[in-house]
Amino acid sequence: MNIIKRKFKTLMRILRENAQDFKMQLAIKKHRKSSFTKLAILYPQRVGNVQSSWIYHSENWTKVKSRWKDRQQLKDGRSVTIIDNYEAPGDDVEMDNAGNLNVNVSATGDDKWVYYYLKPEEHIWRNFEWKFYVKRISNFRELQFGFRYRDFYNRYRFRQEKGKIFFDKVLNGQFQNDICSKEFIMELNREYEFKIICFDYYFALLIDGSVYLEIYDFEKSFKEGSIAIILWENNGKIPIQATIRDQQLHELSK
Repeated sequence: MNIIKRKFKTLMRILRENAQDFKMQLAIKKHRKSSFTKLAILYPQRVGNVQSSWIYHSENWTKVKSRWKDRQQLKDGRSVTIIDNYEAPGDDVEMDNAGNLNVNVSATGDDKWVYYYLKPEEHIWRNFEWKFYVKRISNFRELQFGFRYRDFYNRYRFRQEKGKIFFDKVLNGQFQNDICSKEFIMELNREYEFKIICFDYYFALLIDGSVYLEIYDFEKSFKEGSIAIILWENNGKIPIQATIRDQQLHELSK
């Protein structure tokens, strides 16, 4: 009898997973067949002073330093109060007036961050295409592009790390990593065109014109938000070296 129960539970689990996968594929196909129309350019034209609009932080950010404790508090259902601190980039991180980013952070210390974001209360974006060109110059651990960014603990993201590209969600401080992923090795000193499409709760990542990841968030976690660029290394041996240029963000409609 126990064997029959176990087999029945296994069968039901497989059926549920297949049903969820079928539902996901239907949602993706529906949006994939859609013809998106580019409307107004939201970035950089509507941002004002591009260079000063981006908020910069490093490993010295109070939110970075207290993240493990804060995440546990959020998991326990408790609120988190953090006194934010101001940081200005040094000579090893440069963003020009067009929003082009050059990073050359040396491998000193075990935890190095380059964290840029646009204020979500000022850049309330929902349906858009975010296109840019990115190049890794060193093999640092994590290259991350956040969207519908709400704050340090709430965002969607596409993340390139260890020879793969991932779609993740950070919700109330809890990381839902590898919701979907695909092998993608970024060659050093080669520039790639990245394009992130965000429409309703359908998200897609195109690299050099090819679709790498597609996902639909049935939980509908984040309705709108801004964008973020995050580079991270924690082994104290590899510098963070990369360039990101020619960012453009267009509003989309069907």
